[in-house]
Amino acid sequence: MSDVPENLLITGRREIDILETIANLSNDEVFTPPWLVNKMLDMLEENSPGIFSEPSKTFLDPACKTGIFLREIARRLFEGLKETIPDPEERRRHILEHQIYGIAITELTALMSRRTLYCSKDASGKYSATTMNNSEGNIHFDSNLCHSFNKNGKCINCGAPASLFSDERREGKERFAYEFIHRDIKEIFDMHFDVIIGNPPYQLGNNRANNGANPIFQYFVENAIKCNPGKVVMIIPAKWLGTGVANGLAPFRREMISGNHIKEFHDYLHSKDCFPKDVDIKGGICFFLWDRSYCGDPTIHTHYDLTRETVLKRPFLEKGMETFIRLPEALSLVAKVKRIAKGSFQDILTGQDPFDFATDSFSAPEKYNLVLNVEPFKDCVRILGRTKEDGRLYQFVSKDRIRKGGEFIDCWKIFLPKAVGSGTPENDRVLCEIGEPGDICTETFIAAAPFKNRAEADSVASYIDTRFFHYFLSLTRTTHDCLRRNYAQVPVVPWDRIWSDELLNTYFGLNDAEISLIRSTVWPEGSTEDE
Repeated sequence: MSDVPENLLITGRREIDILETIANLSNDEVFTPPWLVNKMLDMLEENSPGIFSEPSKTFLDPACKTGIFLREIARRLFEGLKETIPDPEERRRHILEHQIYGIAITELTALMSRRTLYCSKDASGKYSATTMNNSEGNIHFDSNLCHSFNKNGKCINCGAPASLFSDERREGKERFAYEFIHRDIKEIFDMHFDVIIGNPPYQLGNNRANNGANPIFQYFVENAIKCNPGKVVMIIPAKWLGTGVANGLAPFRREMISGNHIKEFHDYLHSKDCFPKDVDIKGGICFFLWDRSYCGDPTIHTHYDLTRETVLKRPFLEKGMETFIRLPEALSLVAKVKRIAKGSFQDILTGQDPFDFATDSFSAPEKYNLVLNVEPFKDCVRILGRTKEDGRLYQFVSKDRIRKGGEFIDCWKIFLPKAVGSGTPENDRVLCEIGEPGDICTETFIAAAPFKNRAEADSVASYIDTRFFHYFLSLTRTTHDCLRRNYAQVPVVPWDRIWSDELLNTYFGLNDAEISLIRSTVWPEGSTEDE
């Protein structure tokens, strides 16, 4: 395919593609650049030779924004059907009337998509590339569709909270009740689709556990598969790959990986390599080909940047592992370290809320009938928390207020933040705190425990402060979360010395290439080490 975009419906080429110049509407509605759409279509065509030369094949974009997927599919069909339907006008009419369909996500994107595909917002008008039976053509949008909330105030289809839509200030704004996941496809288009392809909305609503938003892209993928097409091609955030995924992504991850129908998978470590730099999607971006007739390991393309990639056919989960290792060069290193390690670091960590003290215990103690003192008093414990104004700090609370984690109060422990930086190993640094006997923490932290004495605690703290530790932590992180399960690949070592990267390299017998891999990944030269 040519790198220069062209509109199939109008003869000739454009030096500038208008769809390259449209700004994203919001973080959840990210427009797909034409070059990326064509890369996805190249993948589809390479794995399904002749798919754009068959007049019976049908294509659906369930989340139309600019109409770019539909336009580029139409362009390929227009070329591929030359021999089958020689007459250009007849070919154009057949493609637009019988092969290409879309469901827009907003009224505005419906108009944009029709303009892109039909050259007119009115598909039945005289300026349309072909005169359709109605103004919508095959690009549908239902402006009256609403969410259906359960007794807990959550949409039964997408989980959106009712609070988002009860404010009078939303009058006239979009409802974001996306039709593809709120209605049966048969109610929209009573037909079967061979290919479902697109870039669905990524998030909706507010949720503290997911960096301020509930993921929604997984519903589009799941519904696409339920439609039983031959192929599904979608581009979505890659954070679902991580072991520490939250907000309902774990079942999605399990089903996608265990189904063995993903034939080709493209993993972009940095979202800036796919979308404009002002679009920052933690954990990167991926697109894939799900093939109903395929069962086996995927061919995984790991994109380090736009110029460098590794291609390897391998399972998402290597034998004996519960974590998808995104970097193929890490596989042998993980296997080597696992043979020598004394266990997994996650096994010495407490759960997400070790002592039953909420994150906002310091900023709003009255909310929990909590009395905190800045000075110690009789029968008290010292509690580590955090406020926006003061950062980390200790206060004191009565020991009889402790209802959970009592077995860890009188031992040495290490407190680790539950969220660190951006989720990328280049700059993120876990800054731990040594907890003495009598110390506890709010749920802003998790705790590693128990340790017998200060010497053991110092050993653990020195280990956490190494590149080695952060490298193995990075293997399961796709967001800023540092929950217990994110430490699954971090090995345990003896707590009998002060650790350094040099000692760890010797202890695990790392070679020069493995040492270089860690150093180039974690805090490489020129990076900023930030919490």
